[in-house]
Amino acid sequence: MGPLMKFNWEYIIIDEAHKIKNEDSQTSKRVRQIRSQYRLLLTGTPLQNNLHELWSLLNFLLPEIFSSADDFDDWFDLANKSNESLTDEEIAKKNDDIIK
Repeated sequence: MGPLMKFNWEYIIIDEAHKIKNEDSQTSKRVRQIRSQYRLLLTGTPLQNNLHELWSLLNFLLPEIFSSADDFDDWFDLANKSNESLTDEEIAKKNDDIIK
């Protein structure tokens, strides 16, 4: 990926974008280092299985807004202690409602 880093790209378009939903993967780490004006993700696969994977994709697209996973969790109240009394099914429904 070294030579790609030398340029300021106008666009980065990633097909099979679900491959970068884990921000710790090598692919995800490398594409985040490429400078660009605009970014577009293409995929036919469900984008995320949980809110953290959604954050990872949003962080790639808009890193200035979605810079912190902890802030994202706070925005959506995922770490709220009141969730401890909910069943897994209720938490899943609450997360689905937040995403919608």
